[in-house]
Amino acid sequence: MSDLTIDRVELTRHLDLLYGAGGTFEVRIPKIRGARFDGKAEPRAVIASGYFDTPSAAVEELIRVVGQAKYEGIYATLNPTLAALLARAASHLRAVESGGSTGDREIAGRRRLLVDLDPVRPAGISATDVEKSASMEHAQAIREFLRDRGWPEPVVLDSGNGLHLIFDIALPADDGGLVGRCLKALAARFDDERVKVDVSVANASRISKLAGTPVCKGDSTPDRPHRMARLLEVPDELEQVPQSLLEALAGEAPQTKALAPSSPGTFDLEAWIASHLPDARGPAPWAGGSRWIVDPCPFDPAHIGTSAAVTRSADGTIAFRCLHNGCASRRWRDLRSLLDPRPSTPVSAALRTSPPVDEAPGTQVLYGLADVVEMIRPRIPIPTGIRPLDERIGGGLAPGDSVVIGGAPGTFKTTTAVQIAADGAKKGAAVCFVAWDEGWLRVARKLGSRFGEMWSELNGEYPAAVERLRLRIKEQDLSIYLPDPSTGATIETIAEEFARVAPKDKPKLLVVDMLQVLDVETVADDDPEPVAVRKAVDAVLSVGKKHSAIVVALSETTKQSLSLDAIDAAPLAAFAGSRRIASRFDVPLVMAKLGDGLVSRVYVPKNRLGPTGRFALRLDPDRWKLVPEEERPPEEVQADRAREEADGDDRAVVAILREKGPLETDALEGEARSAGMKRIRLRLAKARLLAAGTIVESQAPRTGVRGPGRTLFGLPETSANLRRTPAETSAGGGNSRTETSAAAAPPLRGGGGFRREFRQVETPDGSKPPPSRAQTESTPDTRLPAHDERVDGKSQVRRELARRASRPAATKGARGSS
Repeated sequence: MSDLTIDRVELTRHLDLLYGAGGTFEVRIPKIRGARFDGKAEPRAVIASGYFDTPSAAVEELIRVVGQAKYEGIYATLNPTLAALLARAASHLRAVESGGSTGDREIAGRRRLLVDLDPVRPAGISATDVEKSASMEHAQAIREFLRDRGWPEPVVLDSGNGLHLIFDIALPADDGGLVGRCLKALAARFDDERVKVDVSVANASRISKLAGTPVCKGDSTPDRPHRMARLLEVPDELEQVPQSLLEALAGEAPQTKALAPSSPGTFDLEAWIASHLPDARGPAPWAGGSRWIVDPCPFDPAHIGTSAAVTRSADGTIAFRCLHNGCASRRWRDLRSLLDPRPSTPVSAALRTSPPVDEAPGTQVLYGLADVVEMIRPRIPIPTGIRPLDERIGGGLAPGDSVVIGGAPGTFKTTTAVQIAADGAKKGAAVCFVAWDEGWLRVARKLGSRFGEMWSELNGEYPAAVERLRLRIKEQDLSIYLPDPSTGATIETIAEEFARVAPKDKPKLLVVDMLQVLDVETVADDDPEPVAVRKAVDAVLSVGKKHSAIVVALSETTKQSLSLDAIDAAPLAAFAGSRRIASRFDVPLVMAKLGDGLVSRVYVPKNRLGPTGRFALRLDPDRWKLVPEEERPPEEVQADRAREEADGDDRAVVAILREKGPLETDALEGEARSAGMKRIRLRLAKARLLAAGTIVESQAPRTGVRGPGRTLFGLPETSANLRRTPAETSAGGGNSRTETSAAAAPPLRGGGGFRREFRQVETPDGSKPPPSRAQTESTPDTRLPAHDERVDGKSQVRRELARRASRPAATKGARGSS
């Protein structure tokens, strides 16, 4: 956003001109981000709307709320609203998601006619000086034309990118289309390839830019700068245009084509729009078909600009969509019901197997069973190259199938997608890999390495490797495409372009990485993340269905999915956005890392193409390829399984001691047995954890009994406060704190071999004595031992027992010296 700010004087002048004599009006700022409502900045892009009956109150509120917020423009209704609307937001601006703004039926009367001259340019950007001067030339020509017909002088406003001519009129809110026909007459006479008269501003509740406010479409550049809206000319006395002059001009408007009877099986969309949406702009080319912009949305006048549109795709399918949440459920049939209600279709007509007369393609509801069966085509799967997956999905993926892959970072989601894409291309599929997350350049290198080239040489510094890859692609007749992320293309546009360039005789495979960062036509800036993700899922599956493509999509996962136990319990819940994502795809896969980080477990919790289950894949770093775990040498598989089992046992022992505190051998064995751990596995786990210093072993004296004390195992941070029996507690006295002394027990083992000495301390008041130097020594690292620190097998147990046997002499010496 540029440094332009509101001009208080100019804004006050314009509002006084519009409503200085009285009247209620709405002020609206579409898609403002950072506005300060109730003193707090709103980070989302919202619509700011408020109602006022005095210009000064509107000026003060705008200056207070806008501040340094980002927006494209500030608007107000040209015609006064019903006074009752003041109760919606009396003299203040509020954030609204959708709706809540003025509708045509809420206008008290038409007091102004707006002729909006806008230069032709791409949407969402400011005009150049040349483009803007062209609109000024057109405005002057229209003024002279109307002046010659007896029209009074208008207010002339520089809208920032074009020019506004504003005439005073006096008509009811429902003018029977008179204003619209006047604008169409001017458009028919003055429109050219440079400037158009905007015929969509004829509705009664139309809002218009306010002078003294910044106009900030797109980024401000030297040739397309942001500008201020300002008043250029204001007549000394404003005169109303007589209705007779309005009707005379409206009589020159082109006649709309009558709605002719449709031929059997066809629907004349152009004629229908001309009859029911005369202000629609179009048709314009769109995704191989046509599009008509409907401004404002017929279901909610607050939805302005290009939000609402009627489209006709290349195959003839007609659709309506509005990008705002409030209209997310509105469809073509809803629009027809709203504007062109017809008698209900009899049941017999709904059961016909051929489209009825005057029905849009794709609107038939019911089909006969034989007709549905006739639509089914044999399934010809393309292997993914991952054998355990192919076994569960009928030999591979076929056109129309969809897979979503979820997993934490580093679980080889993208590698899996690359492998499926590369093997699909080798099997004859045309592949489009939308690499919006990891990056298209990195994914391109991964794909290239799947065709025999070294990863390190797949760049512009090695032209020989690039040429070899190019030759292989040509020799093997491969069709692989990656869209450029910098274009900002939506998935709908990418899919249309992919369908255009891909060989027609090849099945299509669309890979999307990933759903959460995908650009989609239907996603609005103020959509909450779950809504945006749902729309992305709908869009991906929709384009896949439209082009009969295989869809492989990647998805983020929840924090809970980092836990293997959580995934085991509920694999589908791992997807960010919960099960609503997974439920839309034929085969959801969840990936979780195991062991040394080169193995990923793949869960198939739901499968419309075959059985569920799970399997493991290991990354072969030399080929950067995922291979099924069981295809590796048996000794490697056995060693990995042993390490995985050891990891689980170590975690279980640490968890028991953390929960229960220091335990004797028998008690620890009982807890381990309850957890399903055999005695030999517990002995091995204790030996590993003691050697690594993760747990420590100590001896506590038995009350009233001579001989060796009790052997306790615990964590280093809890072993100094060993549990005592009730008898020991009572023998210790009232305010006496007795700690294990060196004479009563040998020093602790484990924890890197450090020694701790404790002495009996009497505290008359029962307070805790200051720690000794030995007690303040650092606690050893409690990490689980790494695999290379362990000695597996019975030899480790024998070594540990031998080490214990060598200790009594030293222990006795220590006791004797004390």
